[in-house]
Amino acid sequence: MIEKSSAKPKRNFVLVLIALFKLVKAAALIVAALGAWHLLAPNEAEKFATWLTELPFVTGHSLATRAAAWLMQLTPRSLEAIGAGALVYAALFVLEGVGLLLEKRWAEYLTVIITASLIPFELYELVHKFGLIKVAALIVNVAIVVYLIRLLRSERRH
Repeated sequence: MIEKSSAKPKRNFVLVLIALFKLVKAAALIVAALGAWHLLAPNEAEKFATWLTELPFVTGHSLATRAAAWLMQLTPRSLEAIGAGALVYAALFVLEGVGLLLEKRWAEYLTVIITASLIPFELYELVHKFGLIKVAALIVNVAIVVYLIRLLRSERRH
C-alpha cells in the first residue's frame, strides 16, 4: 500500500519575493496612471507642480524644479498616453505576479521574457543618464532573469 504524504510542498520563497515585487510595481503603475489621468482636470497639473516644488525636503532642488517644468509641458494627449501605458505595464506585472504566486510554469517563462526584453532599455538609459536607482533596478532584473532561467532548467532536468 502506498501512503500519500499529507505535507504540502514548500513554496519557493524567491518566487514569492519576485511575485510580490511584480505586484508592488503594478500597484505603483496603477497609481501613476490614475495620477496622470487626474492631472487632465483643469488646473490640476499646475496645482501639483506648485505643490511639488514647495515640499519642504525638495524646495530649491533642481530635480523638483525640472519635474515640475516637465509636468507643465505635457499635453492632455501625453497624459492620456502615460496613463494608458502605465496600465498596460501594470496588467503585465499583475499577470506575472499572480502567475508566480500560483506557481504556474508559464508565469516563469513570461517573467523571463518580459524582464529580459526590458534589460536593453535599462542599459541604454543607464549609459545615457547614470543613476544609482537605475543600477539597482538593472541588477535586480538581471538577478530575476538568471534565477528563473536556472530554476526552469533545473526543473526540466528533473
